[in-house]
Amino acid sequence: MEFTNDILKSIASITCPTKTGSHEDITHITTLVSDYIAKAWKTHAISSWTSVQSKGWWDKSCIKAMRQYQKSDCSSEEWQNLRRTTKNVKRKYFDEKIKHISSQNKRSWVLMSWVRAPKPDSSEAIVFKGEPCLTTEDTWNAFQETFNSAQS
Repeated sequence: MEFTNDILKSIASITCPTKTGSHEDITHITTLVSDYIAKAWKTHAISSWTSVQSKGWWDKSCIKAMRQYQKSDCSSEEWQNLRRTTKNVKRKYFDEKIKHISSQNKRSWVLMSWVRAPKPDSSEAIVFKGEPCLTTEDTWNAFQETFNSAQS
């Protein structure tokens, strides 16, 4: 959002020349627009890195702890430090997600899928004239009788 806002503000600040349509004017304006987009991109772009640990919560402190663990020839103290670091970072990340969902977009039911209405049992049988239709033939006969009776 900030990226597009910066571009829009920059483009709005361009003053159009009084003599429009000349090749130099068009080149100048397109160069300005290109420069503004490049500047906004450099300001707002986030360089990403891909690894086995590429998760939304994985950050530089996790990378640092992982490198320390690897440099220590996989010592148990550094392993505990890595686990502690990732646990704290995960907790902070998901606490922020929960805060955002519950306070900003006001859709708290996203957090509470267990309170939704239960799905009907898939093994629940169709009942026709007080008897369950347990076979395909029983079900066919129930539908046949129900819908053919409307035609008769």
